[in-house]
Amino acid sequence: MDPLVQPDPEAGLYVESDPREEIVDEIARTVELKPDRRLLVVGCTGSGKTTLMRRCVQRVREAVKETGDYGAYLDVSRFHRFDAEPLEGVLIAIAGKHVAPSAPT
Repeated sequence: MDPLVQPDPEAGLYVESDPREEIVDEIARTVELKPDRRLLVVGCTGSGKTTLMRRCVQRVREAVKETGDYGAYLDVSRFHRFDAEPLEGVLIAIAGKHVAPSAPT
């Protein structure tokens, strides 16, 4: 495996170990109460950021299912080079392209 290439999340290579449930609870609760809030999760490669975010998104999806809202995990680095010239609205465009088609109708 090439360490510089991000593995496909569906390939089963991510650890399904249970990160601290308190962290998942805290992040998910924050997003549920203030959906417009921005959070930054940082850590070294392999520290569990993706696993943590996937668990948070799963919890938020369950919480908002009845309201008709939708939660999704989207790794922007797979669709946009961060060293590219900044583009106005690029995050909105990426989210619209990849999330809206899969949102429930």
